[in-house]
Amino acid sequence: MRRRHYTLAVSCAGTGEATFTVKNDDREEMRRFDCDGSAVQQSGEKASSRFEIDIAGRPGSSGMVAWTLLRDDTPVLSSP
Repeated sequence: MRRRHYTLAVSCAGTGEATFTVKNDDREEMRRFDCDGSAVQQSGEKASSRFEIDIAGRPGSSGMVAWTLLRDDTPVLSSP
C-alpha cells in the first residue's frame, strides 16, 4: 500500500500573529506564525480518517486566514 503525504498550508494577511493546531489521534501540533501574507506548512505521512484543524488569531491581531490541505501535492480541501 502506498503511503500518502499530507501538507497543510496556512496563510494570514493582516497584522499580528496567529496559530494553527492540528489534532490527529492522540497527537497535537501547534505552530505560531506572522500575519504577513506568507504561507507556513505542516507536513506528515500519518493521518487518521478524522482530524481537527484550529486556526486562531493572537490577541491584538487582525486579518484574513486561508488554508489548503494537500494529499500527495494535490489540493483536497480548502478554506471557503
